[in-house]
Amino acid sequence: MFTKLPTIALSALLAMALGGESRGEVPRQQAERTIVAGSANAKTAPVVTALALSPDGSMFASGGDDHVVRVWNLVDGKLAAELSGHDDWVRAVSYHPNGDQLASAGNDRRIRIWDTAGKKLLRTLPPHPQAIFAMAYSPSGQWLAAAGFEASVRIYASDTGRLLHELKGPSNDHRALAIAPDGTTLAVGGRNGQVRIWNAINGEVIQDLETDGRRISALAFSADGALLAAGGEGQEVFVFDHQSGGEPRRMTTNSGRVLSLAFCQAETLAIGDADNDVHFWNVNSLVETGRGVSHEGSVSALVYDASRETLVSGSYDTTIRFWAMAKQKDGGLARQAEAERTER
Repeated sequence: MFTKLPTIALSALLAMALGGESRGEVPRQQAERTIVAGSANAKTAPVVTALALSPDGSMFASGGDDHVVRVWNLVDGKLAAELSGHDDWVRAVSYHPNGDQLASAGNDRRIRIWDTAGKKLLRTLPPHPQAIFAMAYSPSGQWLAAAGFEASVRIYASDTGRLLHELKGPSNDHRALAIAPDGTTLAVGGRNGQVRIWNAINGEVIQDLETDGRRISALAFSADGALLAAGGEGQEVFVFDHQSGGEPRRMTTNSGRVLSLAFCQAETLAIGDADNDVHFWNVNSLVETGRGVSHEGSVSALVYDASRETLVSGSYDTTIRFWAMAKQKDGGLARQAEAERTER
């Protein structure tokens, strides 16, 4: 069911960025649209911990604790398919770049590959020793990476499911994985707060990045691949210019736990955390420029639709919500907040 929410509700000025009267406050934004994640006939809706957009931008997939992968029409929000086969929590979903396949994985230790046209299971890869928590296709579509509650990070051939590499991760527990736009660079975050970067084609370790020593729960590359953001069980999000080196930029959140990250537009990083909000930060000025406040549970998944300039978020509150990123441009939210305050 597709629910139309109020377009926007703002309660504060962006003080640090614009020098407003209410220092420390940021503009607050309501979601444009909301989908309840379960089926229409389901007694309860699942929590949402995995999201993926189809390459053509027409569909998106979700996964959660009811073991089902759901495919939705992005335009009208209608449920297009339910893919059943997992025996436990679905933690990760990823579309192949050509759009004909969708991969899913989770606590049942198996990666399942689905035919998106026929909405049927194509193959199941051999089980991992432990639960799989993070997984993604490379932008080239040639390989699929998966990591979870073990030391190994596995790279599979997309066309056959053959194991290409088994890489030694930075710890014995990995919750986050990201692949750079170059289709070669793979980053995985560990329980010890370390991020390891490989050349996924030959398995060579490129570098290790240090954070605050706490578990990494989310990783995201910028659209040009120059920046890598990392967050987890601490309050800080670290943004590394991993290509040129140097100390990371740091952004301090109000929550003690970051669950999801996504780059939106050139300078904006979306942060989903345990305070139920989506936080928008400028990675150059290191200022929080806006806050999405509609969720009622931890924001566990984020994905950005560049074609529509829309951020999609999933949450433990069993909803999927949509945020118009155009309102973040050129201080648009702050200007609306100022107008609203002046009218009062």
